[in-house]
Amino acid sequence: MLRGEAMKHSLKIAHIIYVTEIRERQRASYLHVAQPLTIKSMINAKEEAEGIIDVDLVATTHLDDKIEVPEEFNWAARIKNYGWEYIDCLKDVQPHKQLPRIADIVNNLYEYSDADYFIYTNLDIGVRPNFYIEIAKLIDKGYDGFSINRRDLPKEYNNLLLDESQTQLIYTLDGDEHPGIDCFIFKRSFVPSMNMGNVFIGFSPIGQVLMTQIAKQANKFEWFKDLILTFHIGQDSPWTGESEYYNANVAEGEGLYDNWFVPKPTLMQKIKHKLRSICGWN
Repeated sequence: MLRGEAMKHSLKIAHIIYVTEIRERQRASYLHVAQPLTIKSMINAKEEAEGIIDVDLVATTHLDDKIEVPEEFNWAARIKNYGWEYIDCLKDVQPHKQLPRIADIVNNLYEYSDADYFIYTNLDIGVRPNFYIEIAKLIDKGYDGFSINRRDLPKEYNNLLLDESQTQLIYTLDGDEHPGIDCFIFKRSFVPSMNMGNVFIGFSPIGQVLMTQIAKQANKFEWFKDLILTFHIGQDSPWTGESEYYNANVAEGEGLYDNWFVPKPTLMQKIKHKLRSICGWN
């Protein structure tokens, strides 16, 4: 049992993110700010958990990407193919999106790490300093698979850009609830039985598929929607809009997820989104 920060926990956790070389298209997705902030936040949380929990920070990327990560991270194997290369209806859709399959990310972590528990978070999801300590507490309560919804923060606060240089300020902000699914914790032993098909990251139903596959293996699963442990800079709305990639991912995910896990925005979230689109808020 984790009783305090002075007690060493026997748990070993490996946390993987898919990092990408920042080109112009990534800047349009705000990854030039989000990626270094996510990386910095993970390092801060690892340092907070030092001497308590064994946390391995892991990165993977595509073979073609030229990117370095801080020394606190280790590399899993690089990914050879993007999702569109497995899906016939996307092979002629231009421009090709550099989005890997979630199966390749998870399986790379499985091959690299023997940790007790794995964590996968989206590249634009930051974590708070107590993240790994709180994860260990939830595992101690018997949860062997769970997902945590993020909190959305503004891109600027008091005329300050919220980037990697402002982590201490960011940690003071609670943010707004968000219905999306983008943080997953699960036993390593689940991986061989998880069927993720050709579903790729970046479009629904990636979150629903991964969460369903985890829940099917778990003895005690929970979808935590109100914990203030992860954050996202800026507002987006994954429940709106369609494209060839969205439609292809939905088709690839058919039969791999439960409708119970489809994120549903609250009325207040819908109102806030409408106001932002009208007023141009971030």
